[in-house]
Amino acid sequence: MKRFSRKQISEILNNSNAFDELSQELLIGAKESNLVVLFGREEDGKMIFVTRGAINSEHRVDMEDIFSLIQKGEKWTDIFNDDVERVAEETMFANTGWVYENKMFFVYNYHCVDPTPWVIHTDFRASGFETIKDGKTYCKGLVIDLDDYECK
Repeated sequence: MKRFSRKQISEILNNSNAFDELSQELLIGAKESNLVVLFGREEDGKMIFVTRGAINSEHRVDMEDIFSLIQKGEKWTDIFNDDVERVAEETMFANTGWVYENKMFFVYNYHCVDPTPWVIHTDFRASGFETIKDGKTYCKGLVIDLDDYECK
């Protein structure tokens, strides 16, 4: 049985401060429940896409980037570095630059929706939340359940 659902975590995080990291309880609960929290933040003037829970990673982004969820054991190509086909050693997010056919993907936009600096979007099943900075929406993040996206 899952400790948290994606909806429960999104409700806890909704209207939270943009710079607060997840509590230790939420981090452990998200990981145990195979959930991933996706949000954006700024660090040293650089925009960072952050994932916490079952996948912990940070990626620098420009104005708009496309990331795909790559499952452990799945083949993928890193077109930005060397065009070499790889096999994922763990489930991760990769900046693919394009959308795989029938594949989960995310688009991150900085200042694309005024006045919200960060919007994380997907057409797939996810629960949304908003973080707040100076009384205004700073990021529209997502919580996903990796059990919804198992490799077939």
